[in-house]
Amino acid sequence: MLKYILLAVYLVFTVGGLVLVKKGGGLPVSFENGITISPPSLMFIAGVLLYGVSFILMMTMLPMFRLSFLSPTSTGIVQVAVLIASYFVFGEQIKAVNVLGCFLVIGGVFLLAQ
Repeated sequence: MLKYILLAVYLVFTVGGLVLVKKGGGLPVSFENGITISPPSLMFIAGVLLYGVSFILMMTMLPMFRLSFLSPTSTGIVQVAVLIASYFVFGEQIKAVNVLGCFLVIGGVFLLAQ
């Protein structure tokens, strides 16, 4: 049971980290007039920290799951969750082809998890 809780936390931290990095402005480097590095926003730092913790969680879960289950399952769920989060947080559009892709990803994850 613990391994599935870790997987759920991993998914939340991964998606949350990606959303916060984007919302925080991404990497604060500009190449317009030479290389300019600005201080990162707190949201960006929080996203990097969440994403870093998610990486540690993934390394922790590797011995607990079959790799052929963990990798496609976590990747597929993250892809679908990022699409949904992008719609709500950034107002990105979700087209019919995206919804179809989500169903294909979920179906593929289900088949790979067997």
